[in-house]
Amino acid sequence: MHRIVFLLLCSIIVISSCTTKPTTKTKEEQIEHFTKTITESNEYEYSKKPVVDSLVALLSDSALYEMCAHHESPIMRVALFPEFAKRDIHKGVEFALDNAFDTAKVEVLGGDYGNSSNVSCERLRLLRNLGSKYGVSEKEAEKIDSMILFGLGERIDLWTIHDMCKTLSPKPMYYDRLKELSEKNVGGRHEIWMVLARYKKAQDKEYFLQRYNPNKDSWTRRAMYQVICEWPAPEFRFILENSFKGKKCYDIDVAIAALMAYNDQAAYDLLKKWQNKWKDWIRVDILNAYEEHPRPLFKPIYQPIKEQCDKESAETERQFEEWKKKNKKE
Repeated sequence: MHRIVFLLLCSIIVISSCTTKPTTKTKEEQIEHFTKTITESNEYEYSKKPVVDSLVALLSDSALYEMCAHHESPIMRVALFPEFAKRDIHKGVEFALDNAFDTAKVEVLGGDYGNSSNVSCERLRLLRNLGSKYGVSEKEAEKIDSMILFGLGERIDLWTIHDMCKTLSPKPMYYDRLKELSEKNVGGRHEIWMVLARYKKAQDKEYFLQRYNPNKDSWTRRAMYQVICEWPAPEFRFILENSFKGKKCYDIDVAIAALMAYNDQAAYDLLKKWQNKWKDWIRVDILNAYEEHPRPLFKPIYQPIKEQCDKESAETERQFEEWKKKNKKE
């Protein structure tokens, strides 16, 4: 009996000695690990944000500033900037404007978003998207927009323009610069046209129509639909009437939104024709266009689609719950 107890104790001692105790990384080692993870490729992926958050939690304000401003990797200088700005949005605005000439290239990926940009453009784009949620004042927002439009020069990129134009106010001081960018071969021309339409200048009707040529420049089709969404002028209506006489429905999502912008019986009748022709192909587009800008005139078209989609969603959910129960039993 004593021998058995002795052997058992020896076994426990041997097993214990062979067990590797978990090592706790120092703060510096954690910072090094997170930094390596963020910069291990030449692209910054927004899916790595949890890693960025873990890194930022370890950094003091001064350390965060130093890495955001001076780290050798442009990916780090972009990835850390939103978190730096969130700590003090006004310092973030000042920092982005003072450092708006960091021309280092950076590839950014996130979901269906992908962009070849540079550090300064990406910082300003991110800062603008933080917006009023973090207390950017109207005056600061104007400085950001002015820097993007006038300060970046040829370094302005597609997604910076794309994001800015979604909400850019048609201020007189921006008009000539937007026209200039529209004439250049820059990305985001769809959105530039959209902002120009917000000015509703009579001379721009001819400007848009002269450049609208979907057979030669397919981008002008979507751009023109976006113009109509902002400015449903009678002179543009023929574009929608002629757009879907063929067998294909290009850019139907924004075309439906443009048609609804007219908000009259002729638009209602044309949408019914499209619905009869394209049926299920466009029902989600009708749903989205109506819910973004609800107009009572179109509710008789919208309501049956909404009810059908809700019914299908409920059925899908029911089938999923049954599948889970079945697999749980097995």
